[in-house]
Amino acid sequence: MRLSSRQWMAIAGASMVVLLVVVYTTVIAPARSRESAAQAQLQGVQLAMAADRTQLTHLDALAAAQPAQLREAFHLAKAIPVGDQTPE
Repeated sequence: MRLSSRQWMAIAGASMVVLLVVVYTTVIAPARSRESAAQAQLQGVQLAMAADRTQLTHLDALAAAQPAQLREAFHLAKAIPVGDQTPE
């Protein structure tokens, strides 16, 4: 049985379609899935950073409103070792 050139072209076209489907399902789709998961994780981290920045701004405003004596006591409290660092 001899195939005509038209049949060979149809076989080649079908083979290319199968090859493209295999490449898509084994390479492209998993990469898109990983990229989507990484994008979601990045958005979560960016939201957390924005919340931290907001909280830091709020705390800075509170610290600026406190009297100098209280700020000095706070800095002194940070200098005193606590926990495992406390000498016996």
